[in-house]
Amino acid sequence: MASKEILKQKEAVVAEISERLDNAKTFLLLNYQGLTVSEIAELRRELRNNNSEVKIYKNTLLKRALDSKNINLDSFLEGPNAVIFGATVLEPIKVLSNFQKEHENAKIQTGVINGEVVTLDTIKEYVDPDGQKHKAMVQEICKRLNFTSLAFKQDSKPFKLFSFIPSNKEQLNFFILPYF
Repeated sequence: MASKEILKQKEAVVAEISERLDNAKTFLLLNYQGLTVSEIAELRRELRNNNSEVKIYKNTLLKRALDSKNINLDSFLEGPNAVIFGATVLEPIKVLSNFQKEHENAKIQTGVINGEVVTLDTIKEYVDPDGQKHKAMVQEICKRLNFTSLAFKQDSKPFKLFSFIPSNKEQLNFFILPYF
């Protein structure tokens, strides 16, 4: 009799996880090994202030909920994991990134953003506005326009963002000045 009750409780937890997955724009898997209870409480407060939450589930129950959504994160479901559910895409990632700077034991493993499984590198791109993807895109645009460098003016002093040698050997400096 007790096993049927336990089974119903586990099914309720799997249903809860599935519902949270449906409602979350961001789902992050965090290895929290080495964090103290007070550090996890600090993370909970920060996430709650940013319309997000952290939950700790058994890996087997989490796996069942993920399997029901056709999400395969089996290789990450070992050891102590916490799950972060975010109502927005960027806020929980920012909070967790800032938290990691102060607590090196907190390790983001993977995530699901807008229903798509993403790698740690993709998650980092959301926090890093000067990421390699953006830099490569700007460089490609400048190459097509035959610019040799792209510079900005900040605090009345121009600074060079990057430069490259064009194929036509012409030298051209291009400055973008903000309008105030």
